[in-house]
Amino acid sequence: MAQVLAPRFAFTPKGRGSLPDFDCYPAGFAEGMVNISVNEERGQYHFEIAGLDESKAFLPDYERVVPQTPYSSRQRECPNPLSAGQTGYPPRRHHMSRPPLPPFTDATAAEKARLAEDGWNSRDPARVALAYTPDSQWRNRAEFISGRAEIEAFLTRKWTRELDYRLIKEVWAHSGNRIAVRFAYEYRDDSGNWFRAYGNENWEFDADGLMARRLANINEHPITEADRKFHWPLGRRPDDHPGLSHFGF
Repeated sequence: MAQVLAPRFAFTPKGRGSLPDFDCYPAGFAEGMVNISVNEERGQYHFEIAGLDESKAFLPDYERVVPQTPYSSRQRECPNPLSAGQTGYPPRRHHMSRPPLPPFTDATAAEKARLAEDGWNSRDPARVALAYTPDSQWRNRAEFISGRAEIEAFLTRKWTRELDYRLIKEVWAHSGNRIAVRFAYEYRDDSGNWFRAYGNENWEFDADGLMARRLANINEHPITEADRKFHWPLGRRPDDHPGLSHFGF
């Protein structure tokens, strides 16, 4: 009964150190930022938060909930995974799931493509990068990109250069954990010149629905403003807006 009633979460300011019998997620340690540790046996979590006011801390008395050995004999420091030669990312079982998950059906493949389109139309590099595995591998045109940090940096450069960006994706084929899509997007540069790009992408997903591999071939050409086809307000394409097949792209 004690385990069932044990508080599940603890919040402490940065610098308090880890709680007894709690292990850090490999990605949880970041100097001066947020640490996350877990006691999997009891289903309890500890968040060490930089800048948290002491008056806001919440630290249940775990010593009273579950009898334990003296604190000093079981204190566990959260190692910096990068200095330890680790990847810095949590094991697969701690991934955030991104449904729909493979294997894909016609319906879930189309949903996955639409979610990807919506993300890219947000033009938010940090948000988009979270749809990919931490070590996701890209080939975008002739540029090779590895991992979320490089993905976010690439997208930041892209949307700094490609203004008023609007994108449509459409599934071409799918099988198992792979989806092939075609897409088109329009944008202007900072001189007011408009362009339309056409491309094909091959996607491969892990079991959690995160994209592990992206291969993209893209061609583009200048257009006049009068030739533009995508006019919806910046952001998500409205549900009643035509797709690629309507335009013959």
